[in-house]
This record gives sequence, structure tokens and C-alpha cells, in this order.
Amino acid sequence: MHTAILLGLLLQPPAGVLPEWELRPKIEKIGPDAARLAPLLNQLQPEKWIAAGAPEAYRRQWKDCLDAISQIESASARFAAKPLQLSLAVEMLVRLETFLQHASSLSQAVRRYQNPAMAEILEGEVLAAGASRDWLRQHVLDLSRHREIELEAAQSEADRCRTQLAKPAGRK
Repeated sequence: MHTAILLGLLLQPPAGVLPEWELRPKIEKIGPDAARLAPLLNQLQPEKWIAAGAPEAYRRQWKDCLDAISQIESASARFAAKPLQLSLAVEMLVRLETFLQHASSLSQAVRRYQNPAMAEILEGEVLAAGASRDWLRQHVLDLSRHREIELEAAQSEADRCRTQLAKPAGRK
């Protein structure tokens, strides 16, 4: 009986977590939203910034941003295939957060060393690309809470089974 309850819990859609068919379109949008920044990032000139006294770190951030776009696209494809897999959700959130932080930092360099108007455009695109961040954070929280509940149920069932097995067998 307890095993049936545990199995029922594991097969139910997670409470508080959107169903896969609602998650998939949101997830599939993350990669293209990030990719929209590629043409703008390709117009940046970090070598000229460095020549004008900017820290070398801006060149690394610029390169990291360009690399992150393909990583985000790849991660979002894997995540869209398995929207309820916690490790993929966390990976997507970390990649997106890192990308947005680097791109936001780059906008400050663009404002100072290249073109303030271009910095405004970059900041707008970063905001648009980050639109997924809030629901993705909530999804990771909901999914992790659900996984904790599953783990507690499995642990409880395992404890019950161990207790039953440890009892001396009754005489017939």
C-alpha cells in the first residue's frame, strides 16, 4: 500500500510546477532571446577600449558573452527536452544569469569607451533576454521543493521497509 502511494506521488505532475507543455515554449524562447544579442556584441570593439585604458577583463567578458550564447542555446535545447529535470533547470538558470551579468557589465564599458547610444541598445536587449529569468528562478524553486518532497516520501518508505524487515518473523 505504501509503495503504491509513493509510486502515485512520483507519477503525478509536480504540484506548483507548470506542466511540460506550458514550460517547453518558455524554455525554447530563452536561446533565441540570448542570440538576439549576438549581432550587437559582434559590433563591440574591446581592443579599442583596452587601447583607451579599459581593463583587459572587458575583452574576456566580451568573449565569454559570445561563447555563452551558443552554450545557452544548447542548454535550452536539452532543458526543453526534459523540462522537469532539476539539474538542467539549474544549469539553464546559472548560464542565463552569468550571461546577463557579463552583458550588463559590458554595457558600462560600451557607454564609457565606445558609444553611449549603443550601450542603451545593449541594455535594452539584455533586459529583453532576461525576461525569462524570473519565471525560471521560480521554476527551479518549485522543482527543487517538489524533489525534496519526493525524497522525504522515499526516505519514509525506505525506513518503513527497513523496520518491517528488521522485525523477527512470527511463528506459524
